[in-house]
Amino acid sequence: MEIILVRHPETIAPKGMCYGSLDLELKDPVEITRERVIQNLTDRPDLIIASPLPRAKKLADSLAEYFNHKEVKTDDRLMEMHFGDWEGKMWDELPKYETKHWMKNFVTANAPNGESFLELEKRVLHFAEEWWLHPTNPKIQNLENRRLMIVSHSAPIRVLICQRQGIPLAQAFKLNVDFGSVTIL
Repeated sequence: MEIILVRHPETIAPKGMCYGSLDLELKDPVEITRERVIQNLTDRPDLIIASPLPRAKKLADSLAEYFNHKEVKTDDRLMEMHFGDWEGKMWDELPKYETKHWMKNFVTANAPNGESFLELEKRVLHFAEEWWLHPTNPKIQNLENRRLMIVSHSAPIRVLICQRQGIPLAQAFKLNVDFGSVTIL
């Protein structure tokens, strides 16, 4: 199975804002990113699954319309990392001792009332196991030799790349996952 990972378009969030599960509007019309995604594909996806957050779902819906798919499946496990009390705040306004600790230990540390990268990994890999890692899953049998497109966010995409390519989670933020990027696994 070919896995196509697509990151959502850029949002109106000001540079330096911490946001994960926060709902933000898109900076540009979704069609601009859709065209860029289409140019990076060699073939159409057979199934599209997206994060339910509007910034990902809008792109997934636009791609589904282009490819004449009747529906986009959504899955909460593909949502961006939840930053708890930090959501919507500027990084430079957050307590330095909290952000310094988190940045040094992002795999295991979490923002107050947020989730750690390990917690994110657990839910994202649960999704992956359901859709392509478990050899007896009927969903996999139906998708063998097919293309599954996942429209999500930077952190879940990094987890999926790390899992698929054997990269340690501590190296996840060295991966380049730009807005509207396409990664084929």
